[in-house]
Amino acid sequence: MKSNNAFYNSAGSNDSIISIDQKKTNFGHSSAHTASAVYTEPLTKKIKLEFDYNFGYNVSKQSKKAQDFINGEYSAYDSTLTNDFENVKMSNRFGLKFIYESKKHSFNFGARLRNIDISNTNIITDQTVKQSVNNVLPFLGYMYRFSQGTRFNFKYTSTTSQPSINQLQPIPDNSNPNQIVLGNPNLIPTFSNNFSSSINSYKPISGKYVWMSLNYSNVNNDFANSVTYDSLGRSVTQTLNVNGNYNANGYIGGGIPFFSKQLTLQPNLNFYYNNYSSYINLQKNITKTFNYSAGLSMDIDIDTLAFSFGYNYDYNAPSSSLSIASNKPYYDQTFNATFRLKLPLKILIETDAKYTMSSRRAEGYNLNYLVWNASISKSFLKNENLILMLMGNDILNQNISNVRSIQDNVITDNKTNIISRYFLLKLTYKFNSTKTKDNEDNY
Repeated sequence: MKSNNAFYNSAGSNDSIISIDQKKTNFGHSSAHTASAVYTEPLTKKIKLEFDYNFGYNVSKQSKKAQDFINGEYSAYDSTLTNDFENVKMSNRFGLKFIYESKKHSFNFGARLRNIDISNTNIITDQTVKQSVNNVLPFLGYMYRFSQGTRFNFKYTSTTSQPSINQLQPIPDNSNPNQIVLGNPNLIPTFSNNFSSSINSYKPISGKYVWMSLNYSNVNNDFANSVTYDSLGRSVTQTLNVNGNYNANGYIGGGIPFFSKQLTLQPNLNFYYNNYSSYINLQKNITKTFNYSAGLSMDIDIDTLAFSFGYNYDYNAPSSSLSIASNKPYYDQTFNATFRLKLPLKILIETDAKYTMSSRRAEGYNLNYLVWNASISKSFLKNENLILMLMGNDILNQNISNVRSIQDNVITDNKTNIISRYFLLKLTYKFNSTKTKDNEDNY
């Protein structure tokens, strides 16, 4: 790795130049071993008990070596950036579940008791951080069937997540010398409470359907970043455990058919809220993000012709407790359309297009672009098993990923050219003996 960085003060003077010339070697290895057993005991026709046990043993090793360039070769090890690290996790989990099932109701609840023994060893210094974490992981689920096509679901689960070896290894990673990352061997697993509920209804005769959902999660000991900046503006980021992080989201949508299901309107509404804590120069920073989107699509399906058109509006309003510079709402609008036409002689024409408009972002990222795909195919043989297709992907060559992220008091706009224009001639043979309705809809 070679890097030359010049730093300037507000007056434009060159304060310092920092050069790095190193050879870096990274090696990682991990293995996971699990064993589980489940036993179910029926008590009545509707009630039963379920017992389970799970054992896990995971080993992760990572070696990082940095050698400085001296006297014409990379020979001197940099001890501050060189380390052999091993993470060993052994878990034992015992669970009990009560289950009740009837025609209208399905209900289950229980808990799992889990112990995790963790050993983080710095092999070079022979220092070991040992941890033993005990968790009670309760869960509950309920479903009520109002009718054949309408039901209500509620679920509560508790989960944990383990830190990765990159988050644990206690040496700096200077792959980007302006954004150094430092591991933290004292991290402990997270604990999450997750609630979800939904109602869905579908009427087969009319084709009407409605789907609603609401979800909420909070995380104790969540993994968050602590970022410190030096006098030159370089950052050092270390993962630590924080409390108070949570998120919620909801969705409602449905389908309303007209004219014997030849026309269907599909409205939808979504929202998302996230509360995330981190530390900036040892000060707690709370980033709140509110997002909502609304859309409407129209589908037309008449014999050999199918057409759809849709519009979606997506609005994001972030805020930061330490800097008003992050309080900058932005939004996207998308228009999409699809077209499918079946012609005589088993010929099928398909095309789709999506037009995106991004607004209120940084200069150069308020982009409008159109992605258009199309294909023409012909089926052969009695059962239409052989399909010859010519397709064009991103015919206008405008396929772009344009993403904004806000975290740790930093706004990042990222623009990437992804799979671009190409044309493909494809021959497909299906090994089925009879023509089905699915084949008719997809040839």
